[in-house]
Amino acid sequence: MKSTLPLQEAPPQSPWFRKQPALIGVCLAVIAAVATLLLIWIFNRPNPTRASMGSCRPSATLVNPCRPWLGAAVHGNPSAASDPISQFDYLERLIGYHMDIYRDYHSPPDSGNSNADLPLNATEIHFAERADTYIDVNWKPADTWAQADGSDPAINAKIAKAADSIKRVAPHKIFLTVWWEPQQDVSPGTTTACSGQTRLKGAAGSPAQYIAMWQNVENIFRAQGVSNVVWVMNYQGAPNYYCLITPLWPGNNLIDWVIYDSYDHDDTAGTTWDNTVGRVYSQLTQDSSPSVNFDSKPWGLGEFGTCKNKNPANTQQYFLDGQSALTANKYPKLKMYIVYANTGNNSGYGCLTNYDANPTAPGSNSGAYDSTKQTDFNRLARSILGQQTP
Repeated sequence: MKSTLPLQEAPPQSPWFRKQPALIGVCLAVIAAVATLLLIWIFNRPNPTRASMGSCRPSATLVNPCRPWLGAAVHGNPSAASDPISQFDYLERLIGYHMDIYRDYHSPPDSGNSNADLPLNATEIHFAERADTYIDVNWKPADTWAQADGSDPAINAKIAKAADSIKRVAPHKIFLTVWWEPQQDVSPGTTTACSGQTRLKGAAGSPAQYIAMWQNVENIFRAQGVSNVVWVMNYQGAPNYYCLITPLWPGNNLIDWVIYDSYDHDDTAGTTWDNTVGRVYSQLTQDSSPSVNFDSKPWGLGEFGTCKNKNPANTQQYFLDGQSALTANKYPKLKMYIVYANTGNNSGYGCLTNYDANPTAPGSNSGAYDSTKQTDFNRLARSILGQQTP
């Protein structure tokens, strides 16, 4: 007879992953490692740390003997967080390399601007202390040049406070300009240097007062024992202000670098690297003399870019022209290139390296994303850094 016993169900099988805990542990470890590497790649690409300077150590006045410096003034790129560190880091990732110089500004105390404070701020200290990085600080210590000529104790105290702040980041050295682009701020009737050439419309004072201000700042810094400043004269590059280049010279013994700001604002083929950057370069060469000895200093671009140029093809060509001039060593005294990748001061999106200006309102904070412009800027940037360009 057949058995009438009920059928027995097979015992339940353990899931495969319970049988191989060691294998699962290995798999999880591999997944975690891959995820970690992926995150590192995402957040660091393409921004590798620069290799050691080796034999290219900068001089006492921060001249790189092997190549020019590359830097940026940054603000307003919509693809990055709004803080300046994130903005600078984002531009580095776009370029693919670490930049050398972070440029910043401090307006006069009563200007009402958001940067109306004393150097150094937290961002500047961050970059001053970052490896292989320098800061280029542009500072207006008073509302007028006469206020900072040494006659106002309150202003002198603020200058001394700024000196102490800069001294605290030593041995890190900084580039420092006392009132950038001073030509546009010269008051009418204070000089005969531009008779018949341009109409002065500033309100800061005379060239003599500018020089007195600069001398006073350096005297206070010296008295405070500050030894980590490289002094930089920063001119405006507009041709109508060439007549003020020589009158505003603080003195051969007070200046370590000469830099100037030059832009391509044109939306036609008429504005090129040569007749913007090159034109100021020629003017400085022409104006140099034993008493105003530009030739004895390294030169650089404190600001350059396209900004309000409404023609995308021209903005792209501008950077390619810059790369060609650099490759040909056409302007050998230029030892610093600082791009103005900044929408502040009514500059608009056109100043950004990856955007074109709004053609109907080029100074507005709107524009069109332009990856080709970024690619062409990268070619120039990587040439400055001495890197292979695609």
